[in-house]
Amino acid sequence: MKNFNQIIDLLHLPPLDGTANAKGYHGHDEMAVVETVVARRFPIYGAGDPPSPTGRTRQLQYKLKPGEAGWVLTLDRVVEY
Repeated sequence: MKNFNQIIDLLHLPPLDGTANAKGYHGHDEMAVVETVVARRFPIYGAGDPPSPTGRTRQLQYKLKPGEAGWVLTLDRVVEY
């Protein structure tokens, strides 16, 4: 049986580049299955040199949907706290 990380590696996670959700992104992602979604959380950084954490977190929630060649994760909801 495959572990969670091996399964996630087989799924296509939509890129953040060029989206509004990329604003303030500087890595440090955490991934988890929460109820019926795959949640991707990361701290939001402010502008500056160097950028500093704002103390806020953005969570992108993905649902698994059938695609042409298998299953794909599609963005379902964005939460900031």
